[in-house]
Amino acid sequence: MVWMSTFGMSDYLISSVLPKYDLSLVRALEIVKVRNTMANSNSNEKATTVEAVADLKRSLLSLIESSLSQQYISKSSLNEIPTGNRYQSVQLGEAVRVGFRADRSVLFDMFDFTGRSVLDCGCNLGELSRLSRKRNASLVDGYEYDDYFVNIGRLINSYNDVTRVSLYQKDLTNPANFVNEYDVTLAFSVFPYVLPVIDSLAPKVKEAFILETHDVKSNLVDTYIAPIQKHFKYYTFLDITDHSAGQGSRAVLMFARTPEVLTHRHGLVKSTVNIASSRFDYLNSIAAKVGAVTLPTTASVQDFLGLASRWAELSDDHEKLISGVSYWMSMVKGYAEFKEAGVVSSDNTYLKCLKNALANEKFDPVLSGALKTEDQIISRATMRFKDVDILAKGQASALGLDAIRVLIPFGDTGKHHIVHGETGKTLKVRTLDGYHRIFWAWLFGVQKLPAVYHFE
Repeated sequence: MVWMSTFGMSDYLISSVLPKYDLSLVRALEIVKVRNTMANSNSNEKATTVEAVADLKRSLLSLIESSLSQQYISKSSLNEIPTGNRYQSVQLGEAVRVGFRADRSVLFDMFDFTGRSVLDCGCNLGELSRLSRKRNASLVDGYEYDDYFVNIGRLINSYNDVTRVSLYQKDLTNPANFVNEYDVTLAFSVFPYVLPVIDSLAPKVKEAFILETHDVKSNLVDTYIAPIQKHFKYYTFLDITDHSAGQGSRAVLMFARTPEVLTHRHGLVKSTVNIASSRFDYLNSIAAKVGAVTLPTTASVQDFLGLASRWAELSDDHEKLISGVSYWMSMVKGYAEFKEAGVVSSDNTYLKCLKNALANEKFDPVLSGALKTEDQIISRATMRFKDVDILAKGQASALGLDAIRVLIPFGDTGKHHIVHGETGKTLKVRTLDGYHRIFWAWLFGVQKLPAVYHFE
């Protein structure tokens, strides 16, 4: 009975699930019917449920492979832009069937969708929907204009035993389709379709809007970032993905209404700088003079004072500010004094150094304008020392710090070589906001710091 009911589904799968395109699917149907006939003729040797399911899996895989092999071209609802079959690389069991676009499992390892609902706009075959479910999304809905791709995606869901992933035939350019709220919305390579309806789509996004651009040769800030920031003020660059074979690259950006959503401690995305692998222009200058230094997390006040004393003997280069040893010697000594006193007193070594640095117009004009009073400067020094307290506890605590800000210039012109903590890719960067946290992470041997990446 199980055998017959199981194979009774095969005619349905082929004749009703894929009605739009059935040229060589007839052959797949014939294969299934032959197997059914064999099953009927050997009714005295009933197959077990396991065998029947295994046979159904083989039939289903054959149907999927045949469907993906069709020379099928979809045309979008907007401007009839063509999309060929096999656009996405898809996982079928343990194997990956390579498509026009590369597999994006590594990119999705940056996300933790635990307990979150996800909308996948322009889901194609639903591969990103399935990747989201594997990253613990509680529910995923995928919207795709072409019904042929939707139905193949449903077959793949069945073959891979994927649950709580639903694919729907819907037109992204119709604002009436955005009814339900989702914690996270994916919009990969569908910017021309979602931009006209962003006023309807954005209010339905609770936490994050993750966008993949088209070719990064265009002005990302004006073309992509500025329009989305009208709804989601904060963003971070995540990675560069393939445009297609030999046709450039795309950028993946994550937008949010609050900066907290982009932080490592929020738990939705991992976005860090690999301190150990990166090369920072100012740290190179310091390391060239002091050599290799790593303080243990158990370092005492005397350890800090001893280090400051040794550095003080090297040179007096206060005029170099953060590129000199003297500035950091003063901070190390000032931190030891802070640990002894419990507060930043008016005679704290680093406080006096910071006052002198702020008086130097080359140090940080913006910061100098913000820190005008004694209390404001003390507050800033105290905040930095509390960050040191967190870094002194090691890597796990360090990931709870506020994210440093990395500014990526257009073009290969940055003096800092920043290695992304998740992708391992190197970015040449001109400007950082987080020099002090980076220095202390280097000193304590902390490998990674949370970061947000912006384009200049």
